[in-house]
Amino acid sequence: MSDSTSAPDLELTGDPGRVWRVGFAPDMWAWPPWEYATDAGLFNGRWDNQVGQFRTLYTSSTLLGCFLELLARLRADSVVVDELEHPLNRSACSE
Repeated sequence: MSDSTSAPDLELTGDPGRVWRVGFAPDMWAWPPWEYATDAGLFNGRWDNQVGQFRTLYTSSTLLGCFLELLARLRADSVVVDELEHPLNRSACSE
């Protein structure tokens, strides 16, 4: 690897078949640029390291899988959905 933004040197142990990735031009396999990190210097993907020690390349065996992973952070919070579907009994809250 020549620098922190170039594509990683990966060891291929078998033919994975077609692999999809949503990346950034000009090098779709490069690590995510630091300019896309939060103000705390972290990335907000589901599998990203929350102490900033590594970055994650998200891939999938299908294009749909890539798009679903890309949109995963926009999913509804399951706790909020549950509370909206099963609101507390108002009389129990007022006691």
